[in-house]
Amino acid sequence: MPESVHRCTISQLLSDARSRIERFEPAQALAAMRNGATIIDIRGDTDRIHDGIIPGSLHIPRTVLEWRLDPDSDWRSPHIAGLDQPIILLCDHGFSSSLAASTLRDLGFQQVGDVIGGFEAWLQAGLPVGIAPPPRPACELPGMGPHDPEAPAGVPQSQQHHWDTALVRQGSTGVSWYQPIPDTSLELIETLDIRRDAAIIDIGAGASSLVDCLLTRGFSDITVLDISAVALRAVQERVPPHAPVRWLHADVLTWNPTRHYALWHDRAMFHFLVTPADRQRYLEALRAAVQPGGAVIIGVFAADGPDHCSGLPVQRYGADELASALGPTFQVIGTTRSDHRTPAGGVQPFTWLVARRQRS
Repeated sequence: MPESVHRCTISQLLSDARSRIERFEPAQALAAMRNGATIIDIRGDTDRIHDGIIPGSLHIPRTVLEWRLDPDSDWRSPHIAGLDQPIILLCDHGFSSSLAASTLRDLGFQQVGDVIGGFEAWLQAGLPVGIAPPPRPACELPGMGPHDPEAPAGVPQSQQHHWDTALVRQGSTGVSWYQPIPDTSLELIETLDIRRDAAIIDIGAGASSLVDCLLTRGFSDITVLDISAVALRAVQERVPPHAPVRWLHADVLTWNPTRHYALWHDRAMFHFLVTPADRQRYLEALRAAVQPGGAVIIGVFAADGPDHCSGLPVQRYGADELASALGPTFQVIGTTRSDHRTPAGGVQPFTWLVARRQRS
């Protein structure tokens, strides 16, 4: 005869599970990972692609977790060393991970816990976030792949953290630089009469809608570069998956271009470079990337514009100052001025410059 059923509520199950495991605030989990613990992301592919990942974590879906971690399983993960390995589980909100972590205690794991609040709390804390790699092919066993990629080399975590945090807290339409339609950028691009198949790169694009507008106008070779993984993910969610767009998660100051572009566009990135050394590194990347005869469009805070943005100091420019900063490699075609109205109702004056790289 089957044993009698003992009724237990989900609240009791959670309480019992959490009494057996260690719980980590997101910052504590990050510190533990840096000290050797393994964060295992038990979310599904859909959530990871939509929301992002923790760089360096291990993805093992909840449905196969016990089979991948049991040392006696024929389907165990090669990335789990043994029962004494510190394990921290991560789900969306910190509930499923508690129940799963308790199960790992039954399997014999000695140091197991989960992230309080899950990935949502990780985002709210402004901790490092990356773009999820493509899902594993259907023919491969789930949960057997390598660790999720680390943040790209050359992306300073402090800078990425700053911009990721701003976008997470304010949303892509709440940050001060948001504009529904990049009217000035589009008008200046049209004056250049650029071929629709020419290579265009948007530097420090953030979550700008410029890429959407360029695709609508028939441009077919677009690269979007930004230091913020959150910004890139926000744009990727809007753009069709097979659109002719390359995504570069990189810091332009350490990025080494591998191809030439017919147009370099930068709205509101150059003015954050307040030291000569940073401006020099930017100009080196610009000269390496723009083909002879190629064009540059740069928009920065005007001389009477704000002296800080998003908590950071900026360098303000008049048209002549901006032209001088670019140097003799580029011939100025024209300059203009615009006033950007922020979502909060403020007005930010911009100086714009259009130039072409000299052919010799």
